[in-house]
Amino acid sequence: MTAAIVGTGSALPERTVPNSHFEAIGSSDVWIVKRTGIRERRFLPEDGHLADLALATARQALAGSGRTAADVGHVVVATTTPDRTTPGLAVEVAARLGADQAAAFDPHAACAGFVYGLDHAVALIESGRAGTVLVCGAEALTRITDHEDRSTAVPLGDGTGRCSWRTWTRVPRPRRRSGSVRTGTWSRCSTPTGPPHCSARAGCGRRLPGGVDRLEDVVIRGGFNVYPREVEEVPHLHPDVAEAAVLGVPHPVHGQEVAAAVVLRPGRRVSPAELRAHVRERVAPHKHPRRIWLADRLPEGPTGEVLKRSIVPPGGEPGRSAAPSSPPA
Repeated sequence: MTAAIVGTGSALPERTVPNSHFEAIGSSDVWIVKRTGIRERRFLPEDGHLADLALATARQALAGSGRTAADVGHVVVATTTPDRTTPGLAVEVAARLGADQAAAFDPHAACAGFVYGLDHAVALIESGRAGTVLVCGAEALTRITDHEDRSTAVPLGDGTGRCSWRTWTRVPRPRRRSGSVRTGTWSRCSTPTGPPHCSARAGCGRRLPGGVDRLEDVVIRGGFNVYPREVEEVPHLHPDVAEAAVLGVPHPVHGQEVAAAVVLRPGRRVSPAELRAHVRERVAPHKHPRRIWLADRLPEGPTGEVLKRSIVPPGGEPGRSAAPSSPPA
């Protein structure tokens, strides 16, 4: 049994603070951008509650994972700036989320807190003690920042981010053969038990990533790494989708663009625009495929794996995409 991130979310306060806010303490937009790249940050109001942001983030992560509050076994909120000392932020989030049976606690480890939370979630899942774990990083650092010290006041802001972990079927990893590296391949799902170990029905046979030397299976869009494995799970949550493969296609501005070939279930009808909207609501803005097309089938190798390098976008060539005639949605 292994763990996988199956949903993500984020939330920010409404108040945007530009660099000009710090001119009173001897900084300027040019000075700040040159040294940090930061142009603005978000501040939580003095009477604002960090728990509200963490709750909104949790709901996004659950919606993207296909899980419900009843499935959550543990809620972990890493923070050094909770709304109060006790009960902790995680306890309030779990209660308001409706995860009544979940254990909840706040690790106070500053910058490393979220990483420790992730490690804890993996340990719980891989040991079999939990099926779904929500991990959140939530900070309102402006509560403790010296606003007269530009070395700390300038770079710090407030916000939350969360991911949802759950169990995933481990697929055996084939041995690497010298001189032949297989990339971008998938294998068939053979999960016998269905949910919660598989988001589809039991023994569905749909393709899952095989984890076989997929050194090239990353899309770099405008400097952001997008891992197709993370995105590919989301189209499968749509009831009309049978199979989907996410890949990168060339883009004149971003270098690569995230794209997806989708095979529908027999007799089903859904447009690429509807599929884009479905995915866009469940993944981070830079991850959702701007280009989706419907395919009769996905190209397969002799053992049934999907050969992404052979997927041909409409009007393009394998591994190359024709320029879209209009801006992507």
